[in-house]
Amino acid sequence: MIILFLGLFSCTDEIEDVPEEPTITTEPVGSLAVPEAPVREEYEPETVEYEYEEEPETENDLMYFVRNGHIGGLITGISIREISIRLMNNTEVRLAINLPIGLYFVANSGNVQNMVLTESRSVSVGVGDSISLMAAVACMNIYKDIPGEADIFSPAMLEDSDPLVQLLNLLAYYNSEFEVIQAAVWYLRENPGRQAIIAALEHEDGERAITDEQLDEAVRFVEMVRR
Repeated sequence: MIILFLGLFSCTDEIEDVPEEPTITTEPVGSLAVPEAPVREEYEPETVEYEYEEEPETENDLMYFVRNGHIGGLITGISIREISIRLMNNTEVRLAINLPIGLYFVANSGNVQNMVLTESRSVSVGVGDSISLMAAVACMNIYKDIPGEADIFSPAMLEDSDPLVQLLNLLAYYNSEFEVIQAAVWYLRENPGRQAIIAALEHEDGERAITDEQLDEAVRFVEMVRR
């Protein structure tokens, strides 16, 4: 075959050297370059942020909500130093309710003491919800019975200028003990003798609950308010 191809392409008598067939080199299969696999982008799920509308909220003192019929509830006695308050939201918005120092609780029975809040509180009640809490109070009338769970109260509010509110704010500022607070309230409202306060604050077993130092401290706070 090669000779025939040469005769066709040449007119000379000399036959040129036939070029050697090209050497084909083969690489072992194992050394062949393997094409790189396409890089896959890591899948990142799309994060969808939902915006929730906050429930509208109205803030005010308890008495404002009571007067406007926004709040229902039940207030009952517990002891000489605590009262039970249950509040129900009657509106279509969340209510932020402030219970300020000086909030007054009038007993439905004339045989038990009225109560007054000695520590401010703030609570939030959602639409259609209710909340129950125990609040710190002091009794108002030393010569009447201490309220119990069967005694029901109605809320009222003293003016900020009332000496009792000023006294309670002063006692709260100094983080006074309950015995001092209770003795000071009785001193201001009814000015009983020391022995009457000692007897009213006795433990059930007859043990004395208030010291002479606490009685003296209560008197000093009352004198500060009366100046």
